[in-house]
Amino acid sequence: MQWKGKLGEPEELARRLQLRLPGTAWVGVEVNGTHVRIKVVEAKLPDPRPLVGPRHLVAAKNALITQVFAEKGLPVVQPNKYVRKGDILITGILGDGANQHMVAATGVVRGLVWYTSSIEVPMTQKSKVYTGEIKDRHYLVIGNRGVQLTGYGKIPFGQYEAVPDRTQWHIGPWQLPLGWMRERVYAVDTGERVIDAAEARSIGLQRGRAETIAAAGPDAVIKTEKILHEKTENGKVYMEVHFEVEENIATELSIAP
Repeated sequence: MQWKGKLGEPEELARRLQLRLPGTAWVGVEVNGTHVRIKVVEAKLPDPRPLVGPRHLVAAKNALITQVFAEKGLPVVQPNKYVRKGDILITGILGDGANQHMVAATGVVRGLVWYTSSIEVPMTQKSKVYTGEIKDRHYLVIGNRGVQLTGYGKIPFGQYEAVPDRTQWHIGPWQLPLGWMRERVYAVDTGERVIDAAEARSIGLQRGRAETIAAAGPDAVIKTEKILHEKTENGKVYMEVHFEVEENIATELSIAP
């Protein structure tokens, strides 16, 4: 935490801001009382041109192909074909003989991938209840530091949950190392409740779906799910669940010169 008087002179603050804002030609800071005016002049930079060498798109996992879209390169698989990890999906080598040339293959290849999740769910669940009591604290954020402006004093709740809501300040396309944060502190009570096997199964399936999507990627879609095994023992429900997931299986592989 630090106060306004410790921020340094406007020239020093402007210098620190410019170091944090790549692509700026000049930054000016004027401090008048509690108001700070920041001026930025954009540097004119050439458009970046990433260098991409010749490459194939290959299978990242074993899968059954469902969709092939080749933007550049030549597709060598089609829907309903089974592929193994490392198989070429879209080749970056076009033509043959004297007419052969290489490109950076791009596109999307989706396929069905299979996952098995082992899940256990306690039938005694901890529950959290909000009491309705709230305390707000507000901060001026400078870099990685927060200067607290309101809500001083000890939090008056025995159990609580703090939820930050941060707003980063911008000037045009630049994100400044300055912002505002409201931290809302909610009073909570905790307890326990016993659930039946059906609810435990539902919780387990939700957990299994979330873990599977996290492993497969945000664009993945679960097509089918099947409980292979389930038992209740020692106050827990144990499950083994098979998921069939459609996802993008293509990954890049450079072509050796």
